[in-house]
Amino acid sequence: MATKVILMNDTTNWYHFGCTATSLALKSELHNRDFLVTPIPITETYKLNGAPKTAKLFNDFELYKIYCAKNKEIIQEISQHDTLIINGEGTLHGINNTPLNLLYIAYITKKFLKKRVEIINHSVYPQDNLILDNKVITDIYKLVYNSIDYIAIKEPVSFKLMQKLNISAVQSFDFLPLYIKHQYKCHNTKEDKTLLISGSAAWITPDITSKGNINNYLKGLSQFVKYLDYMSI
Repeated sequence: MATKVILMNDTTNWYHFGCTATSLALKSELHNRDFLVTPIPITETYKLNGAPKTAKLFNDFELYKIYCAKNKEIIQEISQHDTLIINGEGTLHGINNTPLNLLYIAYITKKFLKKRVEIINHSVYPQDNLILDNKVITDIYKLVYNSIDYIAIKEPVSFKLMQKLNISAVQSFDFLPLYIKHQYKCHNTKEDKTLLISGSAAWITPDITSKGNINNYLKGLSQFVKYLDYMSI
């Protein structure tokens, strides 16, 4: 029987194409290995709430039951699968609501639901910088990362940062090259006045739960309009 996998934090429908391509490639690789994949989009990750804020409370069974009631649908979905794979991307920075809940989901899936848990395709910065001096935060990351089955970090800076916490991980790579390998078709011709437009992390959109603001968005949009005017001449 094929292994049933929950792919959490799927960024296929997100705000720039880098996220789209990596998740498409990740799902394709899993399907090619005969896994039955159920994706949970990143928009659902942002809806999670109620995670405890200390490593000690991560082990509190009563808080776990309360959390399951608050996030019933996702917990039920995970419980019906064999493996939880978290597409970490750039979500696991600090302990704001979203990364904290993603860490808690990883931990309780392993500890209480007894499933295989992996966090892959990601950068990780416990304090959202290169410092590791906040024990409350680092204890949470150490607890979670030392409890799960497999960790793949996609760049050397955060990989070395986690080594300082004595966390065993594999330094991997972003899944974007796999998307290019299998999907990109080079036609070896140059076309003048052809525009290739995609999303970008540099575009701060006002409709996502981030620290973006409308003024930065409008400034970027204004520059883009000027570029289109230039190219239309």
